[in-house]
Amino acid sequence: MGGTVYYTAFKFQEEDNYATSHYILHFTKGHRGYDLIKTTYNDFANVGTVFDGVNTYTFDAKKIDKPVVELFDLNSTNIDKLKDEVYKAFRGKELTAHDLFEKHHTNNLYSRSHYTAALRRLVDEEKLISTFTDNKEHKKSVLISKDCILKFN
Repeated sequence: MGGTVYYTAFKFQEEDNYATSHYILHFTKGHRGYDLIKTTYNDFANVGTVFDGVNTYTFDAKKIDKPVVELFDLNSTNIDKLKDEVYKAFRGKELTAHDLFEKHHTNNLYSRSHYTAALRRLVDEEKLISTFTDNKEHKKSVLISKDCILKFN
């Protein structure tokens, strides 16, 4: 195909047991397509998964009518893991939230919403200062935007 190929999977579990019934695989040459498919997969996944290089977004039909309360908040675990990765990679640097996302998201399964939550946690922990250059009042501390400047402590 020539060039970089981004890929991810969406796993479906059997309705009558916990085995995998099938996968949908997505391949793209563009980083924007990779961003879009991860956002879509994140919206429809209903099984908490830790992105550890082995696991992926998962849908379980059994949970549609009977949602299961997870013992651990795996989404929060993913956000904490991403927060630590981002801080380690960008400590002492200044860049836009958009540029950070574009540089970092192609190496993992985290979606745009994961990045937003992770960066907001870094602001809350005072490891990151976020300012906006669009002269608008923002209710949220970080938005993935070219107008959101991030300065890592």
